[in-house]
Amino acid sequence: MSLSTSEDIIVVAVSDDARLGVDVEVLFSARRLSGSGDVAQRVRDVADVLGVDAGDERDVLQRWVRVEAVLKADGRGLRVDPRDVRFVEEDADDHDNDRDENHNHNDDSAGLTTGAPRWRAAVRDDADVVYRGMDLALASGVVGAVAHAADLG
Repeated sequence: MSLSTSEDIIVVAVSDDARLGVDVEVLFSARRLSGSGDVAQRVRDVADVLGVDAGDERDVLQRWVRVEAVLKADGRGLRVDPRDVRFVEEDADDHDNDRDENHNHNDDSAGLTTGAPRWRAAVRDDADVVYRGMDLALASGVVGAVAHAADLG
């Protein structure tokens, strides 16, 4: 999928010790381009690739950007089947454990502090790496996610 809009969206993620992946997409229904086609059909197409129900456009594309962020952090991109990415939502209590006694995030949280939904993911064929991520708070009609890899071994 490519980001196609008349407005520029720039997202920067930096880490000195983690593999990062970022993805941003404009909702099909928010695109102002001619030929954006049947929104419902495009959502169904993405849902089919992910192996999920088509449901709500925002939910499907949020799932898509999470998958792409993980696969970019993984380094293999879409050479890996998107269905091989498995997710676990994090509890709000998990974030309290990420802070040291000075209320600073430790390295495992990658400094992501906006309070947006956070999640963990793994790629089916690589049990030694877990990806921690969060959804990005972006402009209306835009969804995004950032993921970073944390070696378990």
